[in-house]
Amino acid sequence: MDRQGNETVRGGKIACQAYISGVIDYHNTMKDFQNAEDMKGMRYCIPKETTLNEIQWKVLGYLVKHQKMHRKFVAAPGVAMALFAAYPCGK
Repeated sequence: MDRQGNETVRGGKIACQAYISGVIDYHNTMKDFQNAEDMKGMRYCIPKETTLNEIQWKVLGYLVKHQKMHRKFVAAPGVAMALFAAYPCGK
């Protein structure tokens, strides 16, 4: 996306949001199946009213800010770290 939120690659916004949604779905599934104690180090709590657009901006901002660290990572851990930074539980 550009700074105004417009797609720079056709279909890129929905693809990005679908990927982020998959990471969130996996996280929520693991919370349901595992002991909450096991996940307390990287749990995040996204408020229900938060839109995918807002979440995408938070993830994008985090990844741009930490691009040197995440350059060689697969995307999913970077997305999870961005969500944890943006939406820590208990705040």
